[in-house]
Parts: sequence; structure tokens; C-alpha cells
Amino acid sequence: MAEEQNRSYESFDQDSMMIYIDPKLMSSLNDMAEKKQEDLKALEASAEEGDLDAQYRLGRSYYYGEDGAPKDGKKAFEWFGRAAEGGSIAAQYYLGLCCSREVGTDKDLVRAAELFTAAAEEGYPPAITELGLCYELGHGVEMDKGRAAELYQEGADQDYAPAQCNLGFFYFHGIGLEENDEEAARLLRNYIRRIQRLRKKRGLPPLKYIAVTEHGKKGGRYHHHITISGGIDRDELERLWGLGYANSRRLQFTENGLAGLAHYITKSPVGSKAWNASKNLVDPEPKTRDGHISARRARELARDTTDNREFEKLYPGYFLADAGAFHNDVNGGVYLAARYYRQDGQFIKPKKKGRSRK
Repeated sequence: MAEEQNRSYESFDQDSMMIYIDPKLMSSLNDMAEKKQEDLKALEASAEEGDLDAQYRLGRSYYYGEDGAPKDGKKAFEWFGRAAEGGSIAAQYYLGLCCSREVGTDKDLVRAAELFTAAAEEGYPPAITELGLCYELGHGVEMDKGRAAELYQEGADQDYAPAQCNLGFFYFHGIGLEENDEEAARLLRNYIRRIQRLRKKRGLPPLKYIAVTEHGKKGGRYHHHITISGGIDRDELERLWGLGYANSRRLQFTENGLAGLAHYITKSPVGSKAWNASKNLVDPEPKTRDGHISARRARELARDTTDNREFEKLYPGYFLADAGAFHNDVNGGVYLAARYYRQDGQFIKPKKKGRSRK
């Protein structure tokens, strides 16, 4: 008896497994399938009665093989065609996809481009982007990279992700795009608007920003430096740009505050203004020191602007970051410029430069 039982176990190899099927789950799946079939019949009835939305939805069901319908290109093409005749912009777009991808009909790139054009003229982002692809590849129209870039830009301005992706590819490779001050400024404005819309959608306070556009001397490419208020993940901010390389960094204060950053981003700005900013920024009121420094004291400090101790006596509670002196040969005056930081302030200490080996 034991030998027979052992032989029975040996008949199963190592890859064998036991499967348990819950009858309740099978019943539930069966009910769902029946419900989908009922919904499909109801959708077909509405489509036959001339319901434009039902015709479009039925076409999608057959196009993708969803909602209880089998994947059937001919039926998809038929229902998209009927919905397009009734004026459905989305159906025109899908009818163009059928023509370009040979779904339920012969491949006809010229007809596809015509359908995409008709839907694009109504402002439908998927059709605008697909028409851009036609111009990029020369499918059904004469190849025109510049026109493709314009269409991708139009779709990207409506926050349509595929258009932003295609436009980003064009920007990264410098395809079909004319770079100038006006275009750079327009792209920056659109990016700011996308951030503002996202903040509003999430109930965040209005955006505060300072932006500078620079024209690179080496590569000749435009790029933007933007300092903005927090609240949105940095990865999201990079994705929102959507036009090629983007990198965000946390704002960090050094012992000189943000002076180093300010000097860097304004070193060679584009346009008449060194920077532009949101209107909701508040300029802090400058604090003036009561009393004065005598001319004699000023000359003493000017002799050695690295004497931190003497400068710090003027402002207890502050450390000296740096100081400089200017002598006016006309009136014999001495002008001092000093930058301090609070002793209890938090900042990132600069890295010490290593000594060079001789």
C-alpha cells in the first residue's frame, strides 16, 4: 500500500502544481461577462438609432476589443465612419487612424492626413499631434519638419503629453525649430502657466517666481533659470517642461545668502531686462542703521577689509561674509560695502578647496 502511494507521488514532476478555483469567483466573472454583453447590445441599439456618442463608443469598443466586443477592425471602421459623418471630431480622428494603420480598410495615408487635418482644425489635440507626425514623416503630405514642430507646439500648449514628448525630441535634436528671443520667451510663459494651473488644481498658493533667460555662448542654445516657490515635487516640475533637458535643485542658502546664485543666473540675460518675476513678490523694506561711522573709522576699516572682528563690532549678532572698500578720488571719501549673515542662521557652508600639490 505504501509503495503504491509512493509511486502515485512520483508520477508528479517538480513543475506540477495544484490550482484551486473559487466557484464564487467564477460565478462573479461569468456575471461580469454577461453584464458586458448586455451593455454592448444596449450600445448597439443606441448606435443603430443614430446616437452619435454611442456610434463613436461602439467604434472604440471594436477598435480595441473592449467592453464585451471582440476586436474587429471592419466594424470599428464602419461605426467610426457613421459617427464622423454625423460630426464627431473624435471619430474623424479614429477614422484617420484606421486609414493610416490599415484597420478595417486599405491603407490610405492621404485620406488619413485629410481626416487628421479636419479634426485638428477643430482643436482636437490627438489629431493635431498625429497630423504633426504626418508632416514629420511625409505620410500623406509633403515632409515639412517646421510645420510638424508648429503642430507639436500647438498640441503641447494644450498640455497634451504625446505632443510635448514629440516637441521635446525636436528641441533636443534641434529639428525644425527657429530659436530666437521671442520664441524663448513664449516657451517660458507657457511653462509658467502650466505650473500655475497645476498649483491651482491642487489648492496651492499662487506661484511666486523669478526667471532669467540666457543664450549660451558655446552651444548657442536658449535656456532658462527659474526660481519658484515650493509645493510641487521637483520630478513633476521637470516633466512639466516637456521640451528636452530639465533639472531642478533645492534652493540652498550659503553664508552669502543667494548672492552667488543671483550673479550666476544674471551674467548674460536675454532681452532688455536682467530678469522678470511674478507680480506677487514683495520687496522687503530696507533697514537703515541709526547713527553713522566717522570718516576716521571708515578709513581704518578700509585698510583691511578682511578684519572680520572689527566689522562685526558694528553689527552684534552677525558674522561678516565679505567686505570691500572704494576710495573716491574726487571728494576723498571712503565707501564701504559689507555682507553679513546672522549668527543663528542656517546655511550651507562652502566646500574648502584642497591645496594643490606641486
